[in-house]
Amino acid sequence: MRSVVSADDIPRRTLLLSLLLMILDSAVSLSTPALAAVVVADLLGEPIFPNLNIASIYLLWILLVCLQAVIRFHSTVLLGTAAASTAAGLRLKAFEHIQLLPVSFFQQREHGDILSLLSEDTRRVSQFLIQTATEFAPHLLTIAGAAYIVVSIDPWTGLGALCIMPAVLLAIRTTGRLANRYSKELSDKHAVHTEMTNEGLRLHMLSKAFTNEADDRLKYKHSNAELLGSEMAFLKASNLISPIVQAITLTTLIGLIWLGKTRLESSSLSTAELTSLIMYGFVLFRPLSALGRAYGAFQSAEGAAARLQTLLQEEREPQETGSTDFPSAPHDIEVENISFAYKERPQLFNGLSVRFSGGKATALTGHNGCGKTTLIHLLLRFFAPTEGTIRINGKDISEIKLSTLRSHIAYVPQNVTLVSGTIKDNIRFGIENSDPEFVDAAAKQAMVTAFASTLPQGLDTPVGPKGARLSGGQKQRIALARALLKNAPILIFDEPTAMFDEQSEVQVIDTLKHICAGKTVIMVTHRAAALALADNSIHLERPLLDTPTKVPV
Repeated sequence: MRSVVSADDIPRRTLLLSLLLMILDSAVSLSTPALAAVVVADLLGEPIFPNLNIASIYLLWILLVCLQAVIRFHSTVLLGTAAASTAAGLRLKAFEHIQLLPVSFFQQREHGDILSLLSEDTRRVSQFLIQTATEFAPHLLTIAGAAYIVVSIDPWTGLGALCIMPAVLLAIRTTGRLANRYSKELSDKHAVHTEMTNEGLRLHMLSKAFTNEADDRLKYKHSNAELLGSEMAFLKASNLISPIVQAITLTTLIGLIWLGKTRLESSSLSTAELTSLIMYGFVLFRPLSALGRAYGAFQSAEGAAARLQTLLQEEREPQETGSTDFPSAPHDIEVENISFAYKERPQLFNGLSVRFSGGKATALTGHNGCGKTTLIHLLLRFFAPTEGTIRINGKDISEIKLSTLRSHIAYVPQNVTLVSGTIKDNIRFGIENSDPEFVDAAAKQAMVTAFASTLPQGLDTPVGPKGARLSGGQKQRIALARALLKNAPILIFDEPTAMFDEQSEVQVIDTLKHICAGKTVIMVTHRAAALALADNSIHLERPLLDTPTKVPV
């Protein structure tokens, strides 16, 4: 768990103050039985301090009770604050790491699993580290102090009470192992259920269109029942620790009372000492039950920490390596003898060679599945070829710093993604400080203004979750405007006008002819109007696995 949360992730000052308050709470707890013994002795007419005003003892007792309540309130608030702060830091750490992971990670992991890591798993780890683990020191202090006082009052009785320690530790360890097994299962079930929930919300329109609501509800009900079963199993296993420890300690306390009675009858103990001994027994055994609960919480956190550790060990994209110098124009792009295959899928490229002329527009065509979009992703270094190289003006793109490479490429993907916010926010995505005049110009060139002007708020109109309030063509125009605003020397369009009507497509293509002049443009398309923009075209065929593919320009 130490590898998941570092010392810098924990608000140490807040935690230290809370720890000091808990230690003070333990000191107050240890003083209370001594005051009780004085009061009991006075009630029995055997005052320990004959000249002491007993009213002052009552008053002191009341003050200590009130002080303890204040201490516990503040220590609890401080612990909660520290836990929330640590959870927020851990979520940020995990999210920042996720952002730097390669595209392949997101293709292999369900979004629900990632969401569960960022929410449930980080909560469990931080809650244990702050609200549970920090209680160990005060509990141990209370146990040590109470044990010392009990032995000091009567060694034989005290040592008899301490004999239960091995039994308590054995019970905690045995039941804790069972809780650990259910904790890992619960984490996995929670991830699966979160993904099902996420998918159900994301595909609600598809479900309605195919009247699949009943099946979706049935699947959700089944997943929910499995999650509930795992939660109940873990709940039983983790909560088994405390009752077992409590049964052992209370049985021992009863034996302690009986033993104290026999010592009282033999005049080896006074009534006040027996009273004090019994109360210190309660003080001694109560933290043992708390330690049992803490061990159960540790088992819960351990499963979550293991999942987070697996995430944080995922290898990031090489962000800081390579040159920050980008090749100058004309930006010829040469793909030389590359081979590539997705994980657990057949070979897609085997020795593919192709060249895109700098300062020209090249159309990339071919049947579905021949690798057009994959080739674009390789140019953007979303993936790396298993063999071969890709060069810009003779410079291997793997030798260029990743942020430098991508900052010089404007990309319009086939499947447009919009963020929550306004139309203008989406156009400025990644370029938030853009001059408003440039934003308006890009919106006009991509024909976003044409439909935005009919809306009450124009470019400030919210697009809804994932652009739900816009049509496919409107989303595509926004994506095109976003790329034009970037004003990069290399433009990559993946079916940029697939959802345009014919008239709008002709107008946009005519505008792009002027905007793209002198830039290196790669455009995946099958539409005749878009092909008219290209200076040349390349047709990809799915190659035979044992035959290198040479594509002439």
